[in-house]
Amino acid sequence: WEKQKKFGFVEKMIEFRTPWNEYRTQIITNSFLFSLLWLFIYIGLSFGIPVLIGKSRVSKIQNFDKCVIKGISIIHAILVAPIGIYYSVYNKEIATELLKLISFESGENYDLVNANCPETVWAIPITIGYFLFELYILPRWYAPNQLVMVIHHVFSILLWTLALLEYSIHPYLLYYLFTELSSPFPQFRWFLENFGLKSSKLYIINGLIMVLSFFFIRIVTTPWYFIALWNSMPRFALFLPYQYYAFHCMAIPPLLNIMWMYQMIVGAIKLVSKKEKKRRE
Repeated sequence: WEKQKKFGFVEKMIEFRTPWNEYRTQIITNSFLFSLLWLFIYIGLSFGIPVLIGKSRVSKIQNFDKCVIKGISIIHAILVAPIGIYYSVYNKEIATELLKLISFESGENYDLVNANCPETVWAIPITIGYFLFELYILPRWYAPNQLVMVIHHVFSILLWTLALLEYSIHPYLLYYLFTELSSPFPQFRWFLENFGLKSSKLYIINGLIMVLSFFFIRIVTTPWYFIALWNSMPRFALFLPYQYYAFHCMAIPPLLNIMWMYQMIVGAIKLVSKKEKKRRE
């Protein structure tokens, strides 16, 4: 009880969990509605583009179905990243706690577990719905090298929904939305490869922006993320056992980012080496 009083846990539960059933229903409903919205956008683009530009032109486009899926991925990233940034700054409670973290204050002086943003009830389900949508159409984009992404989607759906239902870790969820700012560039790279522009200057420029944006948005912020996570552990201990262990999985996203950053660097080195070899020849 003393720990609960110290971390303001009980007060948050009383203040924000009423009415509980209505709040829970909103989260689940919004997630499924957004998943249907993404599905309708996919269907609309799949049938609408051939009508607009002609079926004969569409038939000449390689991997047209994947082009639509990649395009929706770009739309999702452009939509949710500003939302994550806006509410991290606009919400005074979260902004105050984040400033304390950035200033390397003691973990007892800030609370990123109970700091809340009421708008997450609709903002986070946008991405949960997007993950559900991608799982709906899994056969249309899945490849053996995409297994990590499938696992990522399943865990994100479960953990993000759990976090919303527990009205906890909103700053972390908004941070995940913010990191989507770097997501369009890998999709642009795929488009350039698909349309035979892999040897163009545009491909190199996009690759450079992709690596730099990923590094500064996802890797540079990783030390603060782990500091925040470490300082949040005493507060996680107040949850039920399944919640406590579930929130430990929050250490996985930055580790995935480090792995993907490594793959990007290796790919960039190979590309530069090939260019240099051709130049010498």
